[in-house]
Amino acid sequence: IDHRTGTIFGISISLIINNLATIMQRADEKLIPSTAKELREAFHANLSDIGFLSFIRNIFQGVASPLAGLLAISYYRHAVFAFGSFCWVISTVGTGVSRYFIQLNGYILIIGLGYLGAAVNGVEHAIVYPVLQSIIADSFKDSSRGFGFGLWNLIGTVGGIGGTVMPTIMAGHVISGISGWRCAYLLSATLSTMIGLLVFFFVTDPREKKTCSSINPYHQRYLKS
Repeated sequence: IDHRTGTIFGISISLIINNLATIMQRADEKLIPSTAKELREAFHANLSDIGFLSFIRNIFQGVASPLAGLLAISYYRHAVFAFGSFCWVISTVGTGVSRYFIQLNGYILIIGLGYLGAAVNGVEHAIVYPVLQSIIADSFKDSSRGFGFGLWNLIGTVGGIGGTVMPTIMAGHVISGISGWRCAYLLSATLSTMIGLLVFFFVTDPREKKTCSSINPYHQRYLKS
């Protein structure tokens, strides 16, 4: 690891973490469709209820997308991503442990909470996705930006595949007395939390480097003095 340049084997550590974040973001989006059967059985819901969860999330994700631009202008983008990832972790964990709400409050409330959780999840994904795109765009030179986006989409597709396959496999098992689909949600939340912390503490916003490099030598001497 080259601490001076922030690279490992010549690859930017920030870029590696951003791509890991993309994998988790795409994987988390696939949780509800991948576990629709188990959600239906656990909540005694029908497929239209589960489908409506995805519909609510996608609607809120689309409407809230401009919010990412406003936050990215006002705050550091890695901090915006960390905030978004922690919020989607909360909604994911809430779904994973939601059986307790059924026992205490009944079917109607858990469906209402499910819709609320899906809406929150959509808003946070709307915040995270454009931020990741902008960081990737600023991480590559003009001549290689197309390659960067192509690689980013490939890695995101891998995350989407993993987010479809792993929960589907886990859903058919009981792990330590816990339904496999719940373990899949909790595992996704745990990994997302770890990635969020890595982004917050170790990712450098490319705009900061560009700002520093744009200062001419005269101004640098002035600042040092």
